Amino acid sequence: MLDCHNISYSIGKNTLLRYVSWQFAQGKITSIIGANGAGKSTLLKGLLGIVKPDVGRVDFQGVALSEWTLQELALRRAYMAQHGTQRLALPVVEYLLLARVHYTESQSSAEQHVQHVINELDLIAMMFKRLDELSGGEYQRVELARAWCQLLDHQQLDGKLLLLDEPGSALDINQSQKLYQYLRKFVAAGGSVIVVEHDLNVAAKYCDEMLLLKQGQCLAAGKTNEVFTQTNLNQCFNVNGQVVHDEKRGVMSFSL
Repeated sequence: MLDCHNISYSIGKNTLLRYVSWQFAQGKITSIIGANGAGKSTLLKGLLGIVKPDVGRVDFQGVALSEWTLQELALRRAYMAQHGTQRLALPVVEYLLLARVHYTESQSSAEQHVQHVINELDLIAMMFKRLDELSGGEYQRVELARAWCQLLDHQQLDGKLLLLDEPGSALDINQSQKLYQYLRKFVAAGGSVIVVEHDLNVAAKYCDEMLLLKQGQCLAAGKTNEVFTQTNLNQCFNVNGQVVHDEKRGVMSFSL
């Protein structure tokens, strides 16, 4: 799906990424985890092509990211920023229709795709609300719907990629749970997800794979239940915590 090969990136004498390599799996939710300054956002920008690595390369679907046009990428991957864009005085449904501009289709087709996403994300009650009237949690869900509308093709998401930067940073526990339930729907429909996540326990509960960064280097990467270990997490965050396994619920958590 998306592969980074020994990518390094520096600003002046400050090295932000050091020879990071990983193949992000298709049909999975993969979290990028690390302390502040570990290089999470820089790696995400590299995966998006916003920054160009000094060394190494990023491939998307087997082709160097630099060889894709912006139009081609817009149909295949979408980005959901941490704080979203400035809210416009637009009804939700009109905002979502704007996400279909990359497609050559009739107005009826665009409306059908948008209605499909509205149904999937339970947005019927707010589809005519203005963006600037929404709560933080509602707006985050609309932003997810916007990315989903951008990628949806013939009601399918096969081979499509969604990248998110700390999507739950302004959400409460219930809203965060709902967000990941919708991301699960996205993956079930054929998509793949890469998410920078600040909450370790949320990542452990909902993400299939995990990449740990420390000082710009990949400390560990793989299946979440293999990476989410006491040794890895203590080393990653320079703490002395404990991983607890809730066998009854099948959930792991980390606490200090």
